[in-house]
Parts: sequence; C-alpha cells; structure tokens
Amino acid sequence: MSWATRIVLVNAVLSSLPIYFMSLFQAPVSVIKRIGKTMRNFLWGGLDGKLKMAKVNWKQICRPKENEGARVVNLEIKNKALLAKWRWRVIVDKNALWSKVILAKYGSNAK
Repeated sequence: MSWATRIVLVNAVLSSLPIYFMSLFQAPVSVIKRIGKTMRNFLWGGLDGKLKMAKVNWKQICRPKENEGARVVNLEIKNKALLAKWRWRVIVDKNALWSKVILAKYGSNAK
C-alpha cells in the first residue's frame, strides 16, 4: 500500500472507530495513546509486517496540508471538540428534555 493510501485508511477507519465514545465521554489518556500507537504502527508499517523507522514527527503528520502536514486526526483534540459541542448544546438547548435531565443529574457546574 502506498503512504497516501495508508493516510486515507488511518483517517477513515482508525480515527473514526472511537468517535461515538469520544463524543460522550472524556477518553482516558491511555486509550488515546493506544489508538495513536495503532495508527502510527499502521502508517509506518512495512510490507512484511515489520515496522519501519518513522520518517516524519507525528505532530507534523497531524497538521493540516497547508502547514505541511498530512491531516491525520489528533484524537485528543477531536475528543475535546466533541465534548465542547455537547456543552454548547446544553447552553443553547436549555429547554430540551435531554438537557434538563443532564442538568438535573450533574448540575450546571459539571466538568
């Protein structure tokens, strides 16, 4: 597989698997690190199953193409963004039933 194909698969499959969990819960650091390790191993893997040396720093790989990156999803940032979306929706949809239940259970100062 080419490097570009591996990038597409990392973004389409490996970074998408934990999205449901990460949209509802703060993912443990150990989980994010393990998924990131799996993504890196797949990206830098050789044809015979042996790992090759990384050619570029992982932070560089996670940057947008405009900043000389490959646009691989940073799971820690993605998790924070998904959780922020729910916080925003609680503020905007205060009269929604699900929002009332969350506020009653956890209060308005929940982290």
